[in-house]
Amino acid sequence: MTPRYWFVMIGQLVAAALLVGVWAFIPGASAASGPQLRSFSSAAELQAFLDRAPPENLVTEEAAPAADAAAPAADAAADASAAPILYDVAPAPELRAAAESPRASQITNVQTAGVDEGGIVKVHGRHLVVLRRGRLFTVATGGGSLRAADQIDAFPPSGDGSEAWYDEMLIAGDMVVVVGFNYGRSGTEINRFAIDDDGQLTYRDTYILRSNDYYSSENYASRLIGTTLVVYSPLMLRSGRSSTDALPALAHYDAANRRLGAFELIASPSDIFVAPDDIAAPDYVAEVAHSVSRCDLSADELDCSSVVVLGGWSRSFYVAADTVYVWTQGRDDKDSPRLYRIPLADGAPSLVTVSGMPIDQFSFREDSADGMLNVLVQGDGNAGGDAMWDSEESGGKMRLLRLPLSRFASGSGDAESALYRDLPATHGYGVQNRFVAGYLLYAGQEGAAFDDRGIGRREPVQIHVVPLAGGGVVSLRPGHDVGRFDIIGRDAVAIGTDAHDALVFSTVALGARPSLFNQFRMPSTNESESRSQAFFYRPDPDDVTGDNGLLGLPIMKGVDRDAMAPNAGERGAILFARRANRTLSLAGELASRADRSVDDDCHASCTDWYGNARPIFLGNRIFALMGYELVEGRMAGERITEVRRVNFAPGLTQGR
Repeated sequence: MTPRYWFVMIGQLVAAALLVGVWAFIPGASAASGPQLRSFSSAAELQAFLDRAPPENLVTEEAAPAADAAAPAADAAADASAAPILYDVAPAPELRAAAESPRASQITNVQTAGVDEGGIVKVHGRHLVVLRRGRLFTVATGGGSLRAADQIDAFPPSGDGSEAWYDEMLIAGDMVVVVGFNYGRSGTEINRFAIDDDGQLTYRDTYILRSNDYYSSENYASRLIGTTLVVYSPLMLRSGRSSTDALPALAHYDAANRRLGAFELIASPSDIFVAPDDIAAPDYVAEVAHSVSRCDLSADELDCSSVVVLGGWSRSFYVAADTVYVWTQGRDDKDSPRLYRIPLADGAPSLVTVSGMPIDQFSFREDSADGMLNVLVQGDGNAGGDAMWDSEESGGKMRLLRLPLSRFASGSGDAESALYRDLPATHGYGVQNRFVAGYLLYAGQEGAAFDDRGIGRREPVQIHVVPLAGGGVVSLRPGHDVGRFDIIGRDAVAIGTDAHDALVFSTVALGARPSLFNQFRMPSTNESESRSQAFFYRPDPDDVTGDNGLLGLPIMKGVDRDAMAPNAGERGAILFARRANRTLSLAGELASRADRSVDDDCHASCTDWYGNARPIFLGNRIFALMGYELVEGRMAGERITEVRRVNFAPGLTQGR
């Protein structure tokens, strides 16, 4: 069993920390941004709060995966003795503007413009950089060529990386950053590499951010705004823990001596926030310290600071242009959900008490122009949000929360029922949702529905289109499941598989009366990637409406959808569809020719949890990434044809 499956089973079986107390026992606690949010003014007060937990609620620390027998004893000893240092907390690094990272350009899908997301492929000058199976690869694209340039382990030299998953990669200037989770060192691992104009990679340094596994099947843990790295990480709490154990800390890893240095705190007790209602409740349980850390990647030594909010295991988080929202809920309706707004610039977080739970990050959209935060929430129960695999277990009652941003600043407390709009319920598994223009779209899967008498019937999939400004909900029947929503110009697209195993692209025209505008079908075809970055739409350069353009999506042909695996993209292709006057038609495919029997000598992060296939639009060039293959295509009229390809698998290029 992989550590990721092990962790989600253990995490759902144990209730970590019982933090019980009354505000009177913490006399020095201070208000932050209104009367509804509190922080701790000293380590002693935080410890007093943690010590309120009765002995019967003591739970054991979750067991770590078995250590590699080849790991040196000195490494384990260094980990065991790495005590935090009190309280040398650096000021928060300044949020750097995106203009300070001129070499990076957007080649994959992102939710928020200007906020890059950790992914598996990025661009640096004339090189594509790929993260795959514990290694970094660079492929030169300059001069109309396509050739492997360099490769390097995505972890520190002299290490084996066997206890870590290397998931997300970002590029800031001439620096490549790899974010992963290391089970052996119980933390988020941040590795920095230098990259030059020739695509040569050089290891720079490694840091460990103390946390538990951040993995989500939908969301990304890291974002990049200019040269500022933003990382979400959860830290499970337990009774009897020292106050310093609830605080984020950062340690430098000495790669030359394979030793982890002491953890130094990057937050103080005054950076831990909790609602006074939660403190006063005699049965309150805070299971997780949810931390949002920002790090200045331009600093010679990684410079980070964190803000922590306390809550339950269930959570969803969303990164806007200058703010992070964390929505967290406790145990089975016993604890009210809380929505925290954490500024990335200076300023304290603020809080609103809410109800229900978002599905994933796409359930949020901040509209600064009209001063509203829009959130799609499901039910009133303890839904899991986007923690681990929980976002896939969604459905039931739906509501739209339209929350004025001023509520956070005013400290008004609860989001009253008048701010919620009841919406049609969904059924099935894996609800998809997306805000597009002035609308919210969501859809469940085909399944059973019951009337007031308990009589069941089969209900086809419906796409519900909700105008944010008010008005009736329009429900559309596309005739297929919906595996994703995305944006194509001024419209939305719903993509899924029908009863005949055809992959269907349904264009939803958004206007006074939303409607199904056009459908494009590919027989005996399935999507091979579920991550949001797997889809990309590029409007034509001279088309401001987006009515004309090209989209790409990884697919498999003639394969049972239930047989899909994280590495399945290697046997598939990238489908390209041409859009002309808002109508989609087939442009062609760029297919993989890889020999799947070739051994790549993988010894770290050997499952592609984030997928391995992406369409890439770089300037006016078109690429298809599939496993270790990069294929370039060219539009000839309305069809795409192959120009060249390269296989950059280990052993085929000079590695270091």
